Amino acid sequence: MKKLVAIIIAVLMITSILAACGSSGGSTEKTSETSAAEQTTTTVNETTTVNTEGNKDADISDDESLGSVEKQLGEMSQKTAPGEYYGDLIKIACTNGANTWDPFARGGGFGVQVSIFEKLGQADNEGHLKLCMLKSINKKDDVTYECELWDFIKDTEGNNITASDVAWSIQQFIDSGNQGGVAKLDSIEVTGDYTFIWHNSAPFAIGEMEKQMSNPSILSQAAYEADPDHMAANPIGTGPYKLKEFMEGSYVLYEVNEDYWYNNIDDEKWLEENDFVWSYQNFKEIRCDIISDASARAIALENGSVDACTQMNITDVSAYKDNPDFTTINLPVNPPVAFYFNISDGSLCNDINLRKAICYAVDNEAVAAGLDVPAYPVYGIQPRMYDAPENWTTGEGRDYYDHDIEKAKEYLEQSSYNGEPIRMIFSDQDQNVPAFTLVQAQLKEVGINLEMTTLEKSAMDALKYDFSGWEMLSDMMGGGNYLANTLKKFWSQDVFKSLNGFNVCGVEDPQLDKLYEDVLNIGGDASVEAWDQYFTYDMCYGYAICCYANQTACSSKYIASIFGSQSQLVPGAFTLAE
Repeated sequence: MKKLVAIIIAVLMITSILAACGSSGGSTEKTSETSAAEQTTTTVNETTTVNTEGNKDADISDDESLGSVEKQLGEMSQKTAPGEYYGDLIKIACTNGANTWDPFARGGGFGVQVSIFEKLGQADNEGHLKLCMLKSINKKDDVTYECELWDFIKDTEGNNITASDVAWSIQQFIDSGNQGGVAKLDSIEVTGDYTFIWHNSAPFAIGEMEKQMSNPSILSQAAYEADPDHMAANPIGTGPYKLKEFMEGSYVLYEVNEDYWYNNIDDEKWLEENDFVWSYQNFKEIRCDIISDASARAIALENGSVDACTQMNITDVSAYKDNPDFTTINLPVNPPVAFYFNISDGSLCNDINLRKAICYAVDNEAVAAGLDVPAYPVYGIQPRMYDAPENWTTGEGRDYYDHDIEKAKEYLEQSSYNGEPIRMIFSDQDQNVPAFTLVQAQLKEVGINLEMTTLEKSAMDALKYDFSGWEMLSDMMGGGNYLANTLKKFWSQDVFKSLNGFNVCGVEDPQLDKLYEDVLNIGGDASVEAWDQYFTYDMCYGYAICCYANQTACSSKYIASIFGSQSQLVPGAFTLAE
């Protein structure tokens, strides 16, 4: 019952915030004042029943004996032979879409993985590097990697991809503000038409090579520079699919690349070792329709207008229980719902007592209970990483600012806070709006006025380094599967190009940098514990609230395929069910 009450409260509060958003005249910025949450504050904080195991009705979910959802689905996926297909068209209902196809821009996405552009390789969710454009990679020493491309890679316009294109693509990736994606790279040395050396400035930590080598998209320099719009509307890549039709805000239609270079690889051992769903071409065409309303997505699935949805509400998913026409799936999301503070001079949150008051006021269990997806409270900034301490998930033996109204008020009394609006920004995706609407109400109970602004991701990326514009921010905390990959977000060197020595919290902090470098270069429990003590308690830089799994369903005619930290659908790898 408490779970139901929390969901009802969240829906009512979200309705209020979205109603306010609707009056913004189409602006990418949407601000919620605290009045929307005032009347429900007490009820929210009384709601502490938590769904820690997800929706028991889901047909496929993480399982100790069967493995992760991705692993289970992957074992059932089958790749068709080149030129053969399971069908002419597969249709996906998506929550949002892209506004540019420029591979170096940040223009949103459809929440699915369809490869127009490709990469040197791909890191799977178990941390293994699956080679793609790379034929081979040879580690010469701790900072030197000899790489060879396949010599017959062509894009959809017939441009041959060379080592020079690799060097140019990676530099373009860096110049577009993505230095952190290849943080260890020193240089790319082109040694031949299809060979190059990847030089590092320091050795890779565990999981870093796989992630960094799979971050930049590789494409033809000539094709990109020949387009005055830099492929914003006409992407030319080497991938298994190409763009056929696109209407911004409505739909996208991909068609198979019939001359896909990958299909010419005849090294059976290499193909077996590097088999990966991104290269699959199981359908001639893929259509993604933007249907922002969850109920409308469910209706489209039920009446056969689409074959799968990227995300659905629990209530809609549960309606398919015992229905043989549909398969329900939990889609675990690695990054938690979390936030960090702007502690620069002039920020209200420069006051550590205010920061601690905020953390003690947040009720992780109530937020998790109030989300309309399977969710559970967490007790550390990145609990789903392979090497994260177990008590970041369980909370056992750990005081992680456990919800305490009186302690929150005590710290607030010691602070210099006088009721000013604390400005929080976050992207308008996944569970941010419902989660932080609940947080807003919880803070109101202790006298903290949280003013929330939701932004499209591209708008937030443009604002997050302007420390005059916010006090709290929720952002994706890096990719990868290990803490060294994700904690680097708070390392000043990760954003040196943008902030010149400051970190994402707006300060220079050599101690935090040193502690992260120990995690990166030394590793081990002691390094992580020291970083956590300083980040979480000594400085109170940021706080994680809960982890969650999106939920979805697909027609039982197909076996779905997913990939990535967001567990996105890969429609080109859907398999026809027997």
